Amino acid sequence: MDPSKAVHNDENPTQEELAWRHAVEDLDAQMKHYERAKETGNKAAEQEESRKLVEAMNRIAERHPDPRVQEEWRAKAQAFSAGNEAEKQSILRDVGKGVAVLLTVPFALVGGAVFATGAVIYGAGNVVKGVGNVLTGGAFQKSRGRANSRT
Repeated sequence: MDPSKAVHNDENPTQEELAWRHAVEDLDAQMKHYERAKETGNKAAEQEESRKLVEAMNRIAERHPDPRVQEEWRAKAQAFSAGNEAEKQSILRDVGKGVAVLLTVPFALVGGAVFATGAVIYGAGNVVKGVGNVLTGGAFQKSRGRANSRT
């Protein structure tokens, strides 16, 4: 996959990015509907939710800009549609892991950016502190050491 097409732009997402993200969220919701239908034992509801799940996978394929990724999603949808129960569960496990990553990666990137910003500010503060110690001959550093030794 072309890395430039996999970059998340959370500040100003394009219509294409929003449509693809909505398709991923829809697939996540549809997987939950399918699992609930299976739990009820209602075969008609399970088949209907299975059909909707295949449609959700195909929507992801339609909305992704990379033709290779589109083909992968279409293949997953076809395999799920034609698969037996064990194959369907295997596909759902793999798809579920991928969806979880797709839905959480932007948040992880934002968290990483905040952490990195904090580290830069902390580092800059230490530099300023070090420069201050050099300029004052360490007077403040020494007095802080004595204050700590009294407690």
